[in-house]
Amino acid sequence: MQEKPSDRISNVRFVDKTAVNGGGYSDFDVEVTADTRFPNADPNSEGEPYFMVKIEDTWVTRYNAEWEQQANGTYTLEVLPDALDEFDEGTLTVKVFLLEEDKQYADLFDTWEGTIEYRSG
Repeated sequence: MQEKPSDRISNVRFVDKTAVNGGGYSDFDVEVTADTRFPNADPNSEGEPYFMVKIEDTWVTRYNAEWEQQANGTYTLEVLPDALDEFDEGTLTVKVFLLEEDKQYADLFDTWEGTIEYRSG
């Protein structure tokens, strides 16, 4: 993976949350606002942007944004409830990565990190 740090991710928030008595959430998705345009990323392409979500040290979601490239696009990255079942209750670290697919490797353009209180439902 080749890193090309930038400020492409402008906002991230947790959405579609299912609250649990006593605090925390048993289910959630991640909404990302970002610039996913990559006009000069590849010689014969407008780029192939995608997002990856990692919770703790586990990859849980990939979202391809290749056909939805926008300067200030909003994308909902679904986190399946089954993916959350493997985590213990408590504060989870969630990371979002914006990458651009390449033939040899992926280019990393931006990252975001936050936390959410997880409680099994």
